[in-house]
Amino acid sequence: MTDIATATLERSSEPAPAKRRDGGLHTRLRRVLLLAVALSFAACVAIDVLVLRGANTDMWFHLSTGAWIAQHHHVPINDPFSADGIHKTYIAYIWLFSVTLYWFYRWFGLVGTSAYVVLLATGTGLA
Repeated sequence: MTDIATATLERSSEPAPAKRRDGGLHTRLRRVLLLAVALSFAACVAIDVLVLRGANTDMWFHLSTGAWIAQHHHVPINDPFSADGIHKTYIAYIWLFSVTLYWFYRWFGLVGTSAYVVLLATGTGLA
């Protein structure tokens, strides 16, 4: 027999490599996570459209506060948006949300504000 024929005969007599059983689990887990993200995103969009549009969330106050913080580079101590609250102490405990909402609004318009709220709700749901 020639060397090529012997090498072919030896390769064909070797057992086939075993298939990994855990590869399917990894693929299924990835599919389940992607499906969970897609469904939670869809649920957040539905909640945002159906429920929050009728609620008084005062988005414009948050946008104004975020713009004020971005312009002055610090959190306001007094309420700069009302005549009654100008001398009262105001704690902007949600300043990070307001600033981020302002930047999303500045970059993407009103669609950006909804996208930011949906991203926050999706992230909270996944966490």
